[in-house]
Amino acid sequence: MDFIDEFYAGRDLSLLKKLTVVIPTYNRNYYLSRCLWYHSHFPFGEIIVADSSPEEKKVVNRETVRKLVAECGANIRYLEYLPETEKYGGDIYRKFGDAVQHVETEYSQICTDKEFLNPMTLCKCIAFLDEHDEYDMAAGSNYNIKSSRSEDIKFFDAFPGRSLSIDYPDPLARLLAFSVSEPDSYNLSSLRRSLVHKHAYTTLFESEIDDLRFGELGLETLSVICSRSIYFPNEPHICRDILQLSSSPRIKHSTPESSASRYPWLNEYIQNGLYADYMDRLASCLTREYLSSGPSTMTVQEVNDLMKIAITNLQTIRGFFGNPQADILRWGMFILSYLPAGMSTYVRKVLNRPAQPPVADIPDELQIITQILIKTLHLHDKDEPFRI
Repeated sequence: MDFIDEFYAGRDLSLLKKLTVVIPTYNRNYYLSRCLWYHSHFPFGEIIVADSSPEEKKVVNRETVRKLVAECGANIRYLEYLPETEKYGGDIYRKFGDAVQHVETEYSQICTDKEFLNPMTLCKCIAFLDEHDEYDMAAGSNYNIKSSRSEDIKFFDAFPGRSLSIDYPDPLARLLAFSVSEPDSYNLSSLRRSLVHKHAYTTLFESEIDDLRFGELGLETLSVICSRSIYFPNEPHICRDILQLSSSPRIKHSTPESSASRYPWLNEYIQNGLYADYMDRLASCLTREYLSSGPSTMTVQEVNDLMKIAITNLQTIRGFFGNPQADILRWGMFILSYLPAGMSTYVRKVLNRPAQPPVADIPDELQIITQILIKTLHLHDKDEPFRI
């Protein structure tokens, strides 16, 4: 029994048997081994690893999975995919969707290899969905883990005041509320009913939505049309490790720390003449989904036009277009959030941008994550797996 087992001893985590955690990974032995070791402590129905790493990385990941299954009794299914090579990220998006189709439990949750899920919040989400059939998604707060030094790890609310429940009974009202929400109010990391999760991916693939930018936005918007969602603002749900981005004076990684940074933004779609076609496909997909939900007083064309407005508005407020000034501001604030604490404070003062305060009163279950980080950070630079 280790410190994680000791902390959760006596707590009822039995609802986790209804949940499958899907962990996509690419080229990161250290992050995956740490992620799997942590989550293997909890009684999930299953953990599915979706690995598209090069073969030399897959060899290490297979051994990590083998050890956890043999020595810890973890219920892990390891799925292999070809390495990611497509310019617009269709292969990574299809990997997510295919892995979700393998889920056999009532609920599913995507968790990237840099993230830690809080089992207590997962249980609360499952309990709520068990009692409220009209809801299909549930989530708590997302935290980023930052530091200027490894011994000074702090948790920050990733989207302070931005995430929200979208629980209107009318699908169009939900979509409109979502389309004018803050840039980082999203549902990709929600816990979901698996049938609805699978349906969303299947519907998008059937409509040939097969790239990362429109695919992820399509999953969000389609999910809002299909589902009501509940948000628990005071319950930590996901903690994402961005320590290396926020603490290193230079980035020396074999692959980018964020998969999103590897793919073109929408200005390149426009330049290459792809944007209109992708927009038409996604708008038509959302239109069909909405009209299948019940009778509407609007024509098909009116609904389709409304979908395009909603999609464009979401893309705009998230800075997905190639407006140079917007890009400079967006990337400037992105980089600012990852600067060492002292430098970030100075730059924010010059720009008159208030510093984001760390979350006060961190619960004990997050302190466990801090212990894991401190014990394993030395393995990061060489991408060495955490030894089980």
